[in-house]
Amino acid sequence: PPLRFIFRSILQYMQTKTKCFPFSFFPLTNAKLRVIIEKIHKRKLFIMYPSFFIGPIEINLFDVMMIVGIIACVITTILILEKKEKTDKRTVNSILTVGVVSGVAMYLGAYLLNSLFHSIGAGKIEMGGITWLGGVLIAFPTMVILLHFFCPRIKGSALHYFGLIMPGVAIGHAFGRIGCFFAGCCYG
Repeated sequence: PPLRFIFRSILQYMQTKTKCFPFSFFPLTNAKLRVIIEKIHKRKLFIMYPSFFIGPIEINLFDVMMIVGIIACVITTILILEKKEKTDKRTVNSILTVGVVSGVAMYLGAYLLNSLFHSIGAGKIEMGGITWLGGVLIAFPTMVILLHFFCPRIKGSALHYFGLIMPGVAIGHAFGRIGCFFAGCCYG
């Protein structure tokens, strides 16, 4: 029902603004939804651009947005730690080093969980892709443990610093979701 309400609202707006759909949508049935989706696909109202070309080089927008997200995460974390918390540069560098190691663990966890998920669904082993949840399940515990053991200046307050890193992670994830929208993999 909530999804039906959202479709109904969008389609009513399109009917009033563009005159694309000159028929009533109440009640909205599955058959009518199928007809509407077919019309949208025929008119190509929603076209994804997962990559662009510069000469013969293809540039994947998902990868570009992941790189932008990583850069935004690092810059946000540095600004929060140095400007807001007045953390010394040595501690910031050790936290960023732990972040890099955790980032590698995040990618491996994302890759392995996505491969496991698709292998179970297909009934055969399929490797490839990444998923946010797999990265979270591996990277966050890795980062908390590494902060506790390899950053002696913040020993005992690793969770406090972990909380300071989270705004950067959220901003990086937001850019990653924009990349998902560009790729059309999970609709952003």
